[in-house]
Amino acid sequence: MKLDAAEEEVGKLSKIATGFTLFKGFVASGILYLPTNFVLGGSLFSAGALIGALVLTLFCIKLLLEVRVALGGQMSFPELGYACYGKAGRACVDISLFASQFGFVCAYIYFIASQTSDVLQSAFGWDNWNPDSAKWYYAPICFAILFPLVLIRKI
Repeated sequence: MKLDAAEEEVGKLSKIATGFTLFKGFVASGILYLPTNFVLGGSLFSAGALIGALVLTLFCIKLLLEVRVALGGQMSFPELGYACYGKAGRACVDISLFASQFGFVCAYIYFIASQTSDVLQSAFGWDNWNPDSAKWYYAPICFAILFPLVLIRKI
């Protein structure tokens, strides 16, 4: 079956959107916390751990792509889990994806709340609040703003 130009264009946009989503999930959170991790872990250990994580991630992605091609090339992650391990594999993939996305959201909300607290304290001199607990006032505000946005499937 031949796709018309509009359907092909939608397919291209879908791949681009997928690429940006993967970039945001894997790279953006790492960029935000990378300097702190180098300070806490030391330059030598942190550089080695970063390179090790890179090699492991690339190897796992290569294996995942090989399995996808071997099984037909048009399957999603949960479908791959089901094809390889049945219902338990699908459940494990769904749980892993949920946990990963939940972790990203928690890290971003914590980061935004911490930065908001620090900026308001330094810019306006709001020293009457405990700096460690002040960020927890901003986390529910961030959640209330971000939660409806993540429910939008296509932005």
